[in-house]
Amino acid sequence: MKNLPIVLSSIALVGVLFLFGKSFSGGSSKATKVVKTDSTGKKVEVEVELSRIAYINLDTIDAKYKKFQAKKKEFEGREKRINIELENMAKAIEKDLVNVQKKAQAGTLTEDEYKNADKRLANKKQALDKKRNSLGKQLLKDQDEFSKKYTKRLKDLVADYNKDDKYDFILTHMEGGSIVYLNESLDITDDILELLNSDN
Repeated sequence: MKNLPIVLSSIALVGVLFLFGKSFSGGSSKATKVVKTDSTGKKVEVEVELSRIAYINLDTIDAKYKKFQAKKKEFEGREKRINIELENMAKAIEKDLVNVQKKAQAGTLTEDEYKNADKRLANKKQALDKKRNSLGKQLLKDQDEFSKKYTKRLKDLVADYNKDDKYDFILTHMEGGSIVYLNESLDITDDILELLNSDN
């Protein structure tokens, strides 16, 4: 069987945007002046609020969050065992088929024996396909359930971390994501990682 896709990754979290605090409502947010063009085409100077932003590096979370790594290893082990089981079944079917073909070529197989062998091989192939589908679906389902729990746990923890409304936005970032530049002074990954790993 082709390798089952391990979907347990931060891809499911890409684009997740945590919005907290009282964005653009004054408070402790700073303001700056920018030049805009009004409806008459005249350039005017206006004051806009600056949001307080932080970000979490999901690549680092994935690599250092102990529960995530343990679960990932568990799923990879399951996938490997599934692949071995299905591969052994496929080899057994192939061996049976070769034996039937040899007997047919040697003329030692009666018509009834050939029909029975053909039916047996078809049933084995059907059983293999059914098991491949069943085990694959169950693995993907379990991975999806864990991914949802993982995402919820991260959101809840970040919400608690920001309960004092220190930030208006907490973004998630990973290699290859849509954010092309980040000020590393806004990185709160280590804080979140410490909370995740201390959570029993």
